[in-house]
Amino acid sequence: MDRMLARTMEPRASTPTKRLEAIRQLSDAGIPASVMVAPIFKDWLLRHYPDRYRHVMSLIRSMRDGKDYDSEWGK
Repeated sequence: MDRMLARTMEPRASTPTKRLEAIRQLSDAGIPASVMVAPIFKDWLLRHYPDRYRHVMSLIRSMRDGKDYDSEWGK
């Protein structure tokens, strides 16, 4: 929900508030809507938050049996 962080990660995308509003409107209209959180890209994380890289990647790996990415995650 951090507008500045969102602008850094996706410079041309709608703000988080506008995205949530769009989801609310779709849902209110009876259109199924959900949110997808894309993988954290390691290069971006290293470039912008090198001090947090190890911690963030550790959290991701702890949820995915030690993997950075698991295409069957959530099943």
